[in-house]
Amino acid sequence: MQKSLLIIGGFLCVLLMASCGRSGSVTPAFAMELPQEINSYYEDENPLENLIRIVEKFASELNIFNALITTHRQQQILLLIAEREAEIAKRLYMETQKLELNEVRRPMVALTFDDGPSEFTNYIIDLLEYHGGRATFCVLGNRVENWAETIFRIHETGNEVIGHSWDHTSFTTISVDAVREQIQNTSSAIKEIIGIPPAPIFRAPYGALNSRVRGVARELEYSILNWTVDPSDWRDRDATVIYDHIMNNVIDGSVVVLHDVHDTTLLAMEKVIPSLIEQGFQLVTATELIDYFYGGLVAGGEHRGVRPGETERVAVR
Repeated sequence: MQKSLLIIGGFLCVLLMASCGRSGSVTPAFAMELPQEINSYYEDENPLENLIRIVEKFASELNIFNALITTHRQQQILLLIAEREAEIAKRLYMETQKLELNEVRRPMVALTFDDGPSEFTNYIIDLLEYHGGRATFCVLGNRVENWAETIFRIHETGNEVIGHSWDHTSFTTISVDAVREQIQNTSSAIKEIIGIPPAPIFRAPYGALNSRVRGVARELEYSILNWTVDPSDWRDRDATVIYDHIMNNVIDGSVVVLHDVHDTTLLAMEKVIPSLIEQGFQLVTATELIDYFYGGLVAGGEHRGVRPGETERVAVR
């Protein structure tokens, strides 16, 4: 249901933008009122059950599926429906995911993949989707445009996409202005593809941090993502070694760092993902794990996940 909401909202936005071109002839969406029947949806006690019906009804009436939007008023109404419903659907979907995490309390692990996307990323998404898991993909900004479809699919399938710098330059070796540019340019490139800003968290190349990098994170109101389990898949190109390291070291609250640019990592995931689920872990995104264990992201704080024996769960500053 929730994924259907996202698809409908996103589909309407894309199709309308294609037909209208978002030109100056279309009034900004929130500058006008919704028709009363649509407004009544927002006062309904069961909005999830009625959202698809209402959107489809108005889409059909306005001939959106044939792209025959003939009047200025129709363009205004449909743009407003599409933008507002996509926003509401996304919020409701995320709230549902968080509800599941809190009501059905099972051990959780966040698998995170750096340096992509690559030709292996979609296969990892397939595995996650098949087994009902989610993960976080920390992407390089200079790869986003060429892998736009993959970036969008990461987001569309309920996984998380965040920045890992523009070109993998170590943040501790460049100026404050350059660090800021790397973070902002990568986030902007992601937003261009998925339509919304990525979560305000990034992973620094090599996990390298200093006071200047943390200062930029605080200034931009971003958190920093690190890890607690590192199988060194970039060095040990052996699926069995990667699998064994992960399975021997994960605990409830672990954040695992991986790289979706190696075929051996993909081969390892063919065993790791089902094995973790069989052992009772739920595979969640990094921000979902941080929300549960730490109560949310902390600007300028470093979130690594839970370490064995750790009792005080706060972001490192």
